[in-house]
Amino acid sequence: MAELGVPLYLHLGMPPADHWHVLDGHPELDGALWSWQATTGGHAMRVVMSGVFDRHPDATMILGHAGEFLPFELSRSA
Repeated sequence: MAELGVPLYLHLGMPPADHWHVLDGHPELDGALWSWQATTGGHAMRVVMSGVFDRHPDATMILGHAGEFLPFELSRSA
């Protein structure tokens, strides 16, 4: 993708079958309200921490919905 000059667009979707267990007993938090943004942000961080952008510095990743969960967590990174 970096060679083609096109970004990766990472967008939330249905949670996997092995759902995020911290939401057990709270179905109101499952889906678009909370869990999708947190898991998509987590996947994005896994891509970043894997070294993809070190190996491909011209690569670009776009996150939908104003960065999913990551802007909320930004203040915790310092």
